Amino acid sequence: MAEFLEGLATHDAKLAMALASTEANNRLCNSLKEAVLRGWASVSPDDAAAWALALTDGERQTAIEIVFFGAAKQPELAIKLGVRLCTDDPGSASDYGQFLIHGLTELGSYEEAARFAVEARFGNQDAWLNLAFSEWASHDPEQALAAYEKITDLQVRNAAFPGVIEGWVMANPASAAAYAARMAPGDDRTQVLGQALPQWASRDPLAASEWLGKNIEPGQDLNATVAAVTAMPNFVNQHPEMAVKWAEKITEPVLRTNTMRAIAQQWVQRDPIGLRRYLDANAKLAPIDRVALQEGASSPP
Repeated sequence: MAEFLEGLATHDAKLAMALASTEANNRLCNSLKEAVLRGWASVSPDDAAAWALALTDGERQTAIEIVFFGAAKQPELAIKLGVRLCTDDPGSASDYGQFLIHGLTELGSYEEAARFAVEARFGNQDAWLNLAFSEWASHDPEQALAAYEKITDLQVRNAAFPGVIEGWVMANPASAAAYAARMAPGDDRTQVLGQALPQWASRDPLAASEWLGKNIEPGQDLNATVAAVTAMPNFVNQHPEMAVKWAEKITEPVLRTNTMRAIAQQWVQRDPIGLRRYLDANAKLAPIDRVALQEGASSPP
């Protein structure tokens, strides 16, 4: 019934809405009306939006969201609708922009969603940029990155970058880390590594550890990231010796010592014999690291 009414609404929205309204079950009735609204908005987004905006406060927001999902089948019309509603009702612009981007990305129109966010001149642009590029990068990080690199406005670039990285890391943390390895040291590189390495280590610690040893030189921009990874309970519990190897990358003495202690505190709780064997078998372990591990083993949390 919902499929039939959605199709009917593209030809006669009033009849489709009237038929949906005859359903006695309130929950089903609402579902049918949403189907009608999607179909209506796919061919006449302005009229569907006008109908939705006339609803009561409790129904209006959901209806407008449905309108944008339907309108997204014609991305250019959906964007025009979004811009008009944001202009007419700036107090609700945050919702309108979010609904538009969700509608476009749901149908795979990532480029259009990002273009809207880049060109938007409303107070919510930063949030929209983050959302649009995050959704795009989570499905196609290379295309999202290419679009990001074409942005010339520095403020827009800065707002879009976290979204690119967030989506990319969720899709493929290994390739995001490889991208970071090619970046010059600085805040952006630290941000990418800070998100990519923990995700990668949680999924494939062996591969992440091998890559880290071959591609990243120890440095200040890596210290906090490595400490965060080695503090992950699952990582230490499953690969304690690898956690120590990661911690050896830390160049800041106090952070390195504290990280070694934290590793030992978790390791001794799970496998005290294994920790003792490790200490006995690794004569080349730096004295300061050996002391930190011994201190952690003697003072578990």
